[in-house]
Amino acid sequence: MLACGNEPAWSGEDWQIERSETAVVLPPEVVALIVDNPDGDIRLRRGETGHLGVRAVHQHPGPPAGAGWTGRTRGQVFRLNTHPASANDPRARVDIVITAPPDLRLTLRSVRGDIEVRRHAGPIKARTQGGDIAIQATGSVDASTHTGSIQAGLLGPAPANGARFRSRHGPIDLVVAAESSWWIDLRGCPIQGVADSARNTACVRLRQGEPGAPGLRARTGGALTLVRAPQH
Repeated sequence: MLACGNEPAWSGEDWQIERSETAVVLPPEVVALIVDNPDGDIRLRRGETGHLGVRAVHQHPGPPAGAGWTGRTRGQVFRLNTHPASANDPRARVDIVITAPPDLRLTLRSVRGDIEVRRHAGPIKARTQGGDIAIQATGSVDASTHTGSIQAGLLGPAPANGARFRSRHGPIDLVVAAESSWWIDLRGCPIQGVADSARNTACVRLRQGEPGAPGLRARTGGALTLVRAPQH
């Protein structure tokens, strides 16, 4: 079930900025959310069980074109796709903020946009080519970007399926809970915050931790930092 509210479009010199808010009631069998937004940002916030909220900002040339996204349920998955008007204009984009149940399995994909997830408990897969990624999670994480940066806070005990991070050139900054136990496999240029400070002059690979513990793997051609959050 969808409930929509649209604000009047702002226009100037044939440029539209359209804002909308939509509430979605999720069927009880839905356990996963897939979001494909090639030309804009994806930001996810903690919401209520059984409900999805979508706030969209649709920017494009030409006449008003609506929210710029569609969603549908198929089996156990709710899928959201954006459709910016004037797809041939590289300035056209849809930026979305989603409130979602905290235990959904997430797959978030972009090309030009950033991805941000706050306080999520379910598994997360995040992919973007040119954007940055920022994640706070207690579940497993698999995140990659070609040229952007990654910041991740892994809260609580290490999840059974571990965590994986990849950036071709951008920096990766990771924070893990002080009490968590990981098998660490890192490659960065340099690596900072773990082992000794001598590992800060060149590209190195570092493996350490408890064998059999969940894996924390990260690869980048840029700087990589891993620190443990203080216990409270």
